Amino acid sequence: MQTPETPAAPQPANPQPPIANPSLVFWQAAWGVVVRPQATLAYVCRERKISWGVWLLAFFSLSGALAAWAIPQPELERLLPISGHLFRNIYGPIVLVATPLGFLSAAFGYHVVARWFKAQGTFRSLFAGYMMAGVPGVLIVPFQLLPLVAGQAGTAVATIVSVGVTIWVAALDFLAVKVNYNLTTGKAVVIFLIPWLMLAGLAIVFGVIIAIAVLMAFGTIG
Repeated sequence: MQTPETPAAPQPANPQPPIANPSLVFWQAAWGVVVRPQATLAYVCRERKISWGVWLLAFFSLSGALAAWAIPQPELERLLPISGHLFRNIYGPIVLVATPLGFLSAAFGYHVVARWFKAQGTFRSLFAGYMMAGVPGVLIVPFQLLPLVAGQAGTAVATIVSVGVTIWVAALDFLAVKVNYNLTTGKAVVIFLIPWLMLAGLAIVFGVIIAIAVLMAFGTIG
């Protein structure tokens, strides 16, 4: 009597072959994110390249803070009764602190949801892959300075580039979550979207609370 074979676990559609080189340097992995994103991110997660993630986090934090200090923000400056120079001196440190908090909070949110779904993977490996997925964001940095030399036209070009790169990075973030926890595409989509849906829900709730408080303060309701 033959023993029935155990069905094989489902595999991702069209998986990229694994990275053969067991000792990639950072620049090879950075280029791999562009040309072979799934295989490269799987390698980074598997090898837990924490130091790469830390360096990328520091780069994005510092470059964002410098851009916030150097580039005028007239829309934001008009909201506060302070000079533009003083505003940038305050805004730069805020960006310096908020950037790493944002990256870490997003990665932690994905990890919590993934563990809730009983997915197997560690936060350290996710952090490494998630930060490496942000490599294309380096392209935004020079374009952030374009408004200084090209005015409104430079702002328009910088905005278009930023939106395109942000979409690209979001797709790579999704891949990092997928390969770190070895998920099917459907489950990866659910885990990837839940933190953002929860954040949007909280934003709506706080927005409604603030709106009600303002209306009550001005005597419109109540």
